[in-house]
Amino acid sequence: MKYGLLFPCLAATALAFATPARAQSVQYDVSSLGANAWRYSYVIVNSSPTLQFDEVTIYFDVGSFQSLSLAATPAAWDPLVIQPDSAIPADGFLDVIHPGGPFAMGASFSGFSIDFAYLGTGTPGAQRFELYDSSDFSLRYVGETTLQDISPVPEAPTLALLLVGLAAGAKTVKRRASRIACTAEA
Repeated sequence: MKYGLLFPCLAATALAFATPARAQSVQYDVSSLGANAWRYSYVIVNSSPTLQFDEVTIYFDVGSFQSLSLAATPAAWDPLVIQPDSAIPADGFLDVIHPGGPFAMGASFSGFSIDFAYLGTGTPGAQRFELYDSSDFSLRYVGETTLQDISPVPEAPTLALLLVGLAAGAKTVKRRASRIACTAEA
């Protein structure tokens, strides 16, 4: 069993470093403007080689948000803000279309901000969003915004480093054993 530990160690190492694939995301940052006034700032990311979209709609729950106001949008985008309406009832939304066509894989866009009054307690959190292809208005993806991760890049987990070391050690032991066997036969 020369390779008894090598393959399980390599497999465990690969799983330790694996991260869930996120085809696309809408990331947000939230900041207080005082009292119940807040601002969401967004970054839209497409890391999918197959997903085609050029329109993003972000929803604001009717019971939690009011007084939506566009604070900023990149010049190349066409924004639309619709207020939450408790009489219907219907959620409000921010809809932005990129007239330049679908996002390229790996593209990200920032500069989207919206001010609002938050009716809930604490800090406003994640929101539902939808991605569309505006050429035929087909829904391409539904997700939830994620808080922007501005923390430093995490170090490799200790277990993963240990497994890499064990795999390298197993390979070294195998080489030495084959050298000793070759020397003993000569």
